[in-house]
Amino acid sequence: MVTALPGASRARASRALGINERGDAVGSWDTGFGLHAIRWPSGGTEQDLGTLPGHTTSEAAAVNARGDTVGYSADATGARRAVLWPSGGGIFDLGTLPGGDFSQALGINAAGAIVGTSTIPFGSRAFIWTPAALRDLNDLIAPSAFVLTQAVGINANGVILAIGRDADDTHSTADHDAHEAPVRVFLLSPSGAP
Repeated sequence: MVTALPGASRARASRALGINERGDAVGSWDTGFGLHAIRWPSGGTEQDLGTLPGHTTSEAAAVNARGDTVGYSADATGARRAVLWPSGGGIFDLGTLPGGDFSQALGINAAGAIVGTSTIPFGSRAFIWTPAALRDLNDLIAPSAFVLTQAVGINANGVILAIGRDADDTHSTADHDAHEAPVRVFLLSPSGAP
């Protein structure tokens, strides 16, 4: 069975990027006034999640079981900031890693831990956010020959799916997408996990 998401017919364009266990979907839609993050609660009416003050666009990438949603909000120049839209309403700027000017949240788990990517002065780094802090995942693992550039998902057990590259690869180190660099994929398990 195929069901159109509510309100999508009013949008010039829309796309869904994430879904949770109860069927809430998130993504973005363009109703002619710019791209905005949207949450389609299962069985409910769509919710435009809005942007940070002074920003013009946003997009949601993931939603947890509570309905907490993450993604980005961007200003008119396209500079993105990782954001959290709590299920109860509002928007929270997660910031960037020190020296960064770009960030984007890509995943959230049931406990509210958020993962994504942020620039720093010499490239992109994967991050994890908890209410305690926004931290570079590279600082939380043993020294290696790899650099984690994006954390794209986190499950209920805290296992993180991350993307990275060889540390000595100099292709597009300042480009947050680094399309030319060979990609490596990693699963990061918390200490003491089986």
